Amino acid sequence: MYEIDDDLLIYKDNFYRSSEFTLHLWEIIESKILYILGIFETGIITIYFDNENISISASSDFVIIINESYNFFLQNCLCNMTDFTACIMITFVKSKKFSLNYEKCLFYYEEGNTEDEGDIEAQIDILGDISSFDDIKASVLSKITKELQYLVHKNYFQYKIKKSKITNLDVEYEYYSLLSKVYKKDLKNILAKKNVNCVLQKYILELEKRIKINKKHT
Repeated sequence: MYEIDDDLLIYKDNFYRSSEFTLHLWEIIESKILYILGIFETGIITIYFDNENISISASSDFVIIINESYNFFLQNCLCNMTDFTACIMITFVKSKKFSLNYEKCLFYYEEGNTEDEGDIEAQIDILGDISSFDDIKASVLSKITKELQYLVHKNYFQYKIKKSKITNLDVEYEYYSLLSKVYKKDLKNILAKKNVNCVLQKYILELEKRIKINKKHT
């Protein structure tokens, strides 16, 4: 089910970490997200990005309130992939009570086609406001990060991602690592809070331990 790659470089080097990529993109548009959640009662937010551009548009009551694009660069393998795209569509309603539902969030690609880097599509319904900002950030980014890590394994490492035990573990590790970074809590705490099954917890914590030991000796 899961397997740790003995070459720990792929886990400890931020160059291969999709969470570093998504957190960098979020920083670019974070002020816009805060503005939308703080001012408007309902709306639709669309975020589009590829390896070097990110755009955010938002409308409320059929009136466009934001439409901006930015270029970026990061020392990350995803910036070297020139053919993938991602589109996130968020429908939000302001509420003191937080809830989030994924209509879909998937990495699509043509199986057997090594030239197809793939696309990520997500549709998300959110109830919330600024008071639930960390939960919104964590929920959206963790799922996108996970799908992007599949993309890294398919295109950069050229793994058969549907069969790879290394991929199965790494996407889960990256998902919970992202939550750890957003909430500023250690992985063990996050895994317990999310009631992750004991087998996966064991692998993730063992991987974290091996990475820490390896960093001390390099």
